[in-house]
Amino acid sequence: MKSKKGAEGIIWIVIVFVLLLLFMFIYTGLWTKLFGKGTKGIGDQIDATSNDHDSDGVADFADRCPCIPGSNEYSGCTKTSTDADKAKRDCLK
Repeated sequence: MKSKKGAEGIIWIVIVFVLLLLFMFIYTGLWTKLFGKGTKGIGDQIDATSNDHDSDGVADFADRCPCIPGSNEYSGCTKTSTDADKAKRDCLK
């Protein structure tokens, strides 16, 4: 009877070891392949929010006139900016 209990213990150790190896394979291999690119894309999006094409101190995502230097007071536009200036975003392409 003792030999069966001993064999069962070894079987459980082997099963746990195989499961740990499987987990490590999935975690290191598949996780990086599946989610590594998503993390990289988020970093690119964060970098894009800090761009300031016209160097007026207002980031492009909040700049109402990203192609014309303006002031923070007018959301990146000048006091005399027109609606056409606000719609022009060709410089960002």
